[in-house]
Amino acid sequence: MYVDAADRSGPRRRVSQQTNAAAILSGCAPPDRWDAILDHILDERRLVRTKTPPDITGGRQLVVQWLEPEDFDEEEQVVLAQPFFAHFLHQAVVKAGRRQLIADLCRRWWPQIERGNTTFEEYWDAAPGTASRAHAWSATPTYDLVAHVLGVMPTAPGYATVDIRPLFGNLQRLSGKVPTPCGLIEVDMSRDGGRLSVPHGVTAQVAFEDADLVGGEVSGGVFTVGK
Repeated sequence: MYVDAADRSGPRRRVSQQTNAAAILSGCAPPDRWDAILDHILDERRLVRTKTPPDITGGRQLVVQWLEPEDFDEEEQVVLAQPFFAHFLHQAVVKAGRRQLIADLCRRWWPQIERGNTTFEEYWDAAPGTASRAHAWSATPTYDLVAHVLGVMPTAPGYATVDIRPLFGNLQRLSGKVPTPCGLIEVDMSRDGGRLSVPHGVTAQVAFEDADLVGGEVSGGVFTVGK
């Protein structure tokens, strides 16, 4: 693991998802360490949601940034990334070849949906009035589910060319629409096949990593995908 900090006495012991995700994304951590890092920082038994500004009362909310976590076992536990930094955590997971984990990682936002929200909250848990209830920095599922689960990624400016590589993982069906300057890319797919719509002006390379479906190059039309 990579620890969060060091001082004159040497490295500290606290470990977080944030620091280790950054180590992978930045290239600081060599690839032969990625699997061990992710096994550790994605272990739900280790994860701890530490305090954020909404947890502090008395008008000194930002002081939490300089406080050590309370009741935190530095030898065993890992600081859970808040929604904003979860974006970088997810990209580190993808870079390490674990794209199949993204759908499950995005389920951490589900309690916000159950609370009736139609936008993304700033923190995992904050009382109304103590933090933003519409926080764009927390909206990484809108990117991750499109790019890494539905698998739609531009490969040239303006979506002139695009990869469409759905990854089902433990899902049975994937469906979504992606806006481009030329119109909507529409994907509605199950493991048995489905429908793909590509607007004129866009050329797509279609492939499937975990389904026995036929891919290939398509452009400008509506296509039926099968085995």
